[in-house]
Amino acid sequence: FPSERSQIEMKAKQKNINNHWIALYDKFVIAFACILMFFIGAPLGAIIRKGGLGLPVVIAVFFFLIYHIISTVAEKSAKEGTLDPVLGMWMAVIVLTPLGVFLTYKATVDSALFDVDYYKQLFTGLFKRKKLKV
Repeated sequence: FPSERSQIEMKAKQKNINNHWIALYDKFVIAFACILMFFIGAPLGAIIRKGGLGLPVVIAVFFFLIYHIISTVAEKSAKEGTLDPVLGMWMAVIVLTPLGVFLTYKATVDSALFDVDYYKQLFTGLFKRKKLKV
């Protein structure tokens, strides 16, 4: 059976290996995250027309904060060894990529995703009472 000292050494060595994998993947993740943020931010500017510059920037900052929180928590878990370093580093990108694809698709088909008037008409049409014929 391994001694307690050798178990501590193995954990320290595994943590060192994890840190090396994290440093390697960090370079690729940052590059891909820049592209991902473009595919989130550019469609927001195209879709949100009535908000001017303020609303798309606020929503883009909100998505960046989500990215940053997921990335920080997953990286910390990967450094501690509770999460695989590859999955830990790519977690935020994996979570936000479908959103980037969705927003890019909505912008290319010129969808009214954040158009307030569209939703107002939709809800008034749904909740409008039909007159009963007597």
